[in-house]
Amino acid sequence: MNEVIGPMNIRRRKKGFLLQCLLIASLMVTAISPSFAAQARLSLAFAGTYEMNEGIVQAARAFEQANPDIAIELLPTASGRAYYDRLTVMAVGGTAPDVALVAYQFLPPFIDMGVLIDLKPFLDRPGGLRERDFVPIVLESLSFDGKLYAIPRDFTPVSMYINVDMLDKTGVPVPDPLVPLTTDGYLELGRRVTRDLNGDGIFDQFVAASFPWSATVQIFGGQLWDHYRNPTRSTANDPNVMEAFEWVRDLRLLHQVIPPFGQSASFHSGQAATYFSGRYEVPNLRGTAEFTWDVRPFPVEKVRRPEHGGSGWMAFDTGADPDVLWKFLSWLGGPEGQTIEMASGRIVPALLPLLRSTRFLNDTPPQNQQVWLEDMQRAARPIFLKWQSSIDAINPLVNQFMRGGVSSQWLVTEMERILNGVLAD
Repeated sequence: MNEVIGPMNIRRRKKGFLLQCLLIASLMVTAISPSFAAQARLSLAFAGTYEMNEGIVQAARAFEQANPDIAIELLPTASGRAYYDRLTVMAVGGTAPDVALVAYQFLPPFIDMGVLIDLKPFLDRPGGLRERDFVPIVLESLSFDGKLYAIPRDFTPVSMYINVDMLDKTGVPVPDPLVPLTTDGYLELGRRVTRDLNGDGIFDQFVAASFPWSATVQIFGGQLWDHYRNPTRSTANDPNVMEAFEWVRDLRLLHQVIPPFGQSASFHSGQAATYFSGRYEVPNLRGTAEFTWDVRPFPVEKVRRPEHGGSGWMAFDTGADPDVLWKFLSWLGGPEGQTIEMASGRIVPALLPLLRSTRFLNDTPPQNQQVWLEDMQRAARPIFLKWQSSIDAINPLVNQFMRGGVSSQWLVTEMERILNGVLAD
């Protein structure tokens, strides 16, 4: 018997058909996007691989979980200078990421290009991040002409990592956790740990593989420019600068506590007693060092003025929704993101409440976490538009001097001439 289709049956069939269509459409959206509820997308660039930036990746994914309506596209890029070259090309070509990690010294060129958003108006919104939440030196490093061009992420004075086992084995007292060695004290330490271990007449254990000359200039009371933010001339031709360069050169050529050119002395492999770097070395050492290690303040001479570095999150003017952008930046620079990154060991958080918390000041290697808080009050470094090009211009002269080819007076005279030329160009 044939079914009689009346008005009521027609309405039921239409309703069923519409429900089937809605179900199919929903399944299609789910298949197309793993986060089908995402209504906004932001891109985040950083230097290096996912593995090198585990904390950043975890912070971004945690943000997505807390904000399912926003998806974050991660853009791991080349490391070092190649990263900033790539960001420059992207900015010029109109394909810049929404957010990118930037070290202090590489921020000015992007400001000069006019491609960044001033983030200062976003601070002090009700219930959000405030200027007083951050380490002052970090805010200052990321601010130019009254504008804030990156949300602080971290800072790190250049500190002295020490091989505690090597010092104990050679009978050298472990330096005080908070009182810096003098340069004379460091040289004495070097003389005691530098040894020929296999009796072949060649030293194979040293105090360090190298010693940073730019940081040494600062502790000897010298400066290469008359102002660290707005230099008008070079001040390299100065007795303090000469003395600093001579001291670094003599560690290798006269005292022989640093290996000769062409010979290595890796701290990570246990061949050197000290190593100079920032906090970002911690994950490496935690994972690979087969000896007890810790960290100490950078040595002092005439002043205690360690060099410092750090980074922030800059936002390119890509047309992204300001509220969405600020929500993400507030997460990265706020307690949620910085706590996740801090757990990786790579950063000294720029957020003051975290910096002073037991989550940071704990016994997880290195034991002497306090050193970064102490040096925070004294650290300094030049940050201006032509800083990188200035360093690139004088590095060949410094290398020539370190090999014993020229006098310190010739070096500082030529440095001042070249640096003034870069400023005037």
